[in-house]
Amino acid sequence: MRVTKIRKLTFIVVFVMFVPIPVTVGSARADTRYVSDMLILCLRAGPGNEYEVIRTLKTDAPLEVLEEDELYLKVRTDEGEEGWVLKQYISSKTPKPVIIAALKRDVKQLEATVEKLEKDRTSLRDKLEAAKQSRAIRVKEFEKAVVENRKEISRTTRELKQITEKYDTLVDQSKDVVALVGERDTLRTANNGLNKVVERLRQENARLGRTRTQRWFLAGAGVFFIGLIFGSVSKKKKYY
Repeated sequence: MRVTKIRKLTFIVVFVMFVPIPVTVGSARADTRYVSDMLILCLRAGPGNEYEVIRTLKTDAPLEVLEEDELYLKVRTDEGEEGWVLKQYISSKTPKPVIIAALKRDVKQLEATVEKLEKDRTSLRDKLEAAKQSRAIRVKEFEKAVVENRKEISRTTRELKQITEKYDTLVDQSKDVVALVGERDTLRTANNGLNKVVERLRQENARLGRTRTQRWFLAGAGVFFIGLIFGSVSKKKKYY
């Protein structure tokens, strides 16, 4: 791309060297003309050879036209000096060297622009490559995360199923537990009642045991006293 542009600009420069083309170079002025067809042209203080020479002008020197008469032009140089020059050596056409110099400057600017564009393209290509690599890395990480999430979802699903089954089993068992608890409470109530009955029977048995002992004791004491009485009576009979 850069070589093609340079070739085109070279062709333009060569074409301009052999074909007269009116071109305005630099900043536009009211009427800019150039010294032509002479190696040196005198800038005089007035319109005639009798006037003092202010300075000499080289070929292709740009001049701003201020006044014009039949043979002379009043001009101003780029340095700001004013004077008169012969009209016949002044041309309104831009000299080929000026055109070529301007084209060379354009070529240099284009080369600098092309070089900058090449650098920018290289930088953009590097950034694009880095972005592609970064994107590939992010895609791999995303795919890995998706696989891990799927595994985690599968594991969580299995655990949820197991927990659900355990819950259902506990619910079923809880029904039996409720029945067992009710039966236990019933048996506990009955057992408490039986314990009360047993305690009452034990107390009654103890009371009856005490009563029986007392009766046997009284019976024994009675037999003893009766024996004593019979003994005493028997002795008395023997004495009489």
